[in-house]
Amino acid sequence: MTWGHEGRTKEFRALEQAFETFGKQTGLPVIPVGLAWEAALKDKPDLRLYEPDKHHPIRLAIYLNACVLYAALTGHSPEGLGNGGVDELTPDMQAFLQRVAWETVCAYAKQAKDSPSQEQDKEQP
Repeated sequence: MTWGHEGRTKEFRALEQAFETFGKQTGLPVIPVGLAWEAALKDKPDLRLYEPDKHHPIRLAIYLNACVLYAALTGHSPEGLGNGGVDELTPDMQAFLQRVAWETVCAYAKQAKDSPSQEQDKEQP
């Protein structure tokens, strides 16, 4: 799941719905990168994640993406991992992005587990 353009908060919901629909239709897992961006920006509204074109990620955001991918693919928290060569990361920002990634992946997995599957939907009257 990708992120929206900077300043277009409604895009996050539209992208989330589109990726969830695609995941259900194909049976493929969805990794909630865009939701992690949304969570990070909600916690730190002044956080800069975008290049000047307001769409492409800066290195800090790429690090967040990597943490989300790590958490989703391994099932382990990225907390305590290194900086991945992103030297401009402060220890506090690194810990923040790792925490956001892990919390987002856990919340998304719980939501997916708790929501009825398509097969269950078909069985409902």
